[in-house]
Amino acid sequence: MFQTGLFRSERRVAKHYRIGPGTRAYDDPSFLHQVHAFDGNGLRPYAPVHVKSAKIGAGDEISWIRRTRLDGDGWDGFDVPLGEETESYLVKIRINGSVIREQVTSEPRWTYPSTMKAADGVTGTYEVDVAQISASYGPGSAARLLVG
Repeated sequence: MFQTGLFRSERRVAKHYRIGPGTRAYDDPSFLHQVHAFDGNGLRPYAPVHVKSAKIGAGDEISWIRRTRLDGDGWDGFDVPLGEETESYLVKIRINGSVIREQVTSEPRWTYPSTMKAADGVTGTYEVDVAQISASYGPGSAARLLVG
């Protein structure tokens, strides 16, 4: 597949393409006409990694390490570049597949206090989904952790 060079505003907008040999005219019968709309997956943030939970006081601290799509190959820094306008994450708490809480945080950790767990009806095992949020794409792919 190829990169189309679409603007952010052109995501999910149907566009017409003529596909064929570069040595022939566009109206040549060998050309195909196709209509496509793209989600802009090249803008989607990668899922965080190393999601873990730790008991703290009367709750759980969920933490993770972010990833980047931009300039993330260097090994000389402490962390990869953010690659987004702001740092934010969508944290979802699930029980039996149903989302019971969604929170947005601006750092790679979030605390789930026991009072909040009780209000959500969490008495045992639950799942945590963490996705980095991009201003141009929205929440990216999520990493999931089972907490018990």
